[in-house]
Amino acid sequence: MRFYRRKPDARRYGSVTQLKFDKAMSELKSGRSQRYVCEKYKIPGGTLQNKLAKRHGKKPGHQTVLSDVEEKAVVEPLLTGVSRWTRHGESLTHRLCQNISAKRAQGNKGTISKYFDNLQESLNGVPPENIVHYDETNVTDDPGRKHSIFRRGIKYLDRVMNSTKTSTSLMCAASAAVELLPVYVVYKAENMWDTCTKGGPEDARYSRSKSGIGIVRQCMF
Repeated sequence: MRFYRRKPDARRYGSVTQLKFDKAMSELKSGRSQRYVCEKYKIPGGTLQNKLAKRHGKKPGHQTVLSDVEEKAVVEPLLTGVSRWTRHGESLTHRLCQNISAKRAQGNKGTISKYFDNLQESLNGVPPENIVHYDETNVTDDPGRKHSIFRRGIKYLDRVMNSTKTSTSLMCAASAAVELLPVYVVYKAENMWDTCTKGGPEDARYSRSKSGIGIVRQCMF
């Protein structure tokens, strides 16, 4: 079953419970005035009049295709089945997934194979010390991970999600001759402060740019 949570600044629809309406209708039938009932139960006058005239009887918001009874009949067997499969160690498992962007999710096995074929031809005859592997890692606050259902045995669990969080980039490079170059740190900021360079890795270099990547492109290329 779905439970809707109203936003704080949203227009207040359906804020009066059915129990309040039943008590208000009972008092109206006993001879109380509408004004008295509205003030006592804090029900808007227009809302009470619509109830008496049997107008706007549906739930507020977009109407669901299935009724509450039909939805419950569909959801309960699914939850029972998933609980049984994950509990008895069958084909499904309940684990946390990591977030990746939509662009990264577009990659496939053919694209990766083509890349390594081209790389093998390009590196033919190149000395190991001239071959440098460059990698970038973003350090950012975690936007949150959710539990999901996956087929048992999957190693990497990904959720496609574009994030706009501010992050710090760590640039690492190593040559094929087993030589690790110093870490290059680029802050996404307007100014470079002395505190940004304290406590980092040995021989690390630091810089900053508005986008966080412009300086890196100039240094690398």
